[in-house]
Amino acid sequence: MRYIFVTLLLCNIAYFIDKTVLHDGQKPVVSARPSVLGVESVYLLSENAESGLRDRGLGLVVSNPITVTEGESGSCEVIGPFVDMFLGQYAVDRINAVESMVEMKALDVMTGENDYRVMMPRSASLQGAFRKLRELKSQGIDSYVITQGEEALSISLGVFSTRIAADSLQSKLLSDGYDVVVSGIPRLSRQFWMFPLNGEKIKIDDLAWLALLENHPNIEKKQLQCLET
Repeated sequence: MRYIFVTLLLCNIAYFIDKTVLHDGQKPVVSARPSVLGVESVYLLSENAESGLRDRGLGLVVSNPITVTEGESGSCEVIGPFVDMFLGQYAVDRINAVESMVEMKALDVMTGENDYRVMMPRSASLQGAFRKLRELKSQGIDSYVITQGEEALSISLGVFSTRIAADSLQSKLLSDGYDVVVSGIPRLSRQFWMFPLNGEKIKIDDLAWLALLENHPNIEKKQLQCLET
């Protein structure tokens, strides 16, 4: 009986050492989150952190677009356009896993066409802009203060897809005694392209390129200005 007791005690000690010493720091931290069906599923917190980093990275792609003119060329080879930001990022991850370092960038391509904004020229101060805005609102004229860009502190009175419509509103407001002008707004087409991080060419072999084309049949290689590093 004593030998059985000693054996069980030694087994318990060995189990304790294995769980608390040998595997110290290696136990994955888990949490729970609701699934689509309302049942909690378990996931690694490290996976959640990676997801957060990915979301922030995609947010930077969207908030820091590169504006180019349609047909513009350069010295860097890029690949695209990808129709969807997430599909583009997936392709970037695949290339980075087997080939060279690339990153995805949002390109706002100037199409050569314009929309037209009717606006009151910029005020000398923010207070002056909002004073004009209150006056316009009191007359039932829909308007808002532009707070960013080259036209900051101007007052927008409407954006139109045709110059005729913009000129019509301008004429009415001028006849009412308001100093307004028409400003062209370049139309942009948002696209997602793969850029090389180092060098001027994306290193991708024929097999990888064919695999990429199979999933994204409308992409191409073209030359654009290299990213500043």
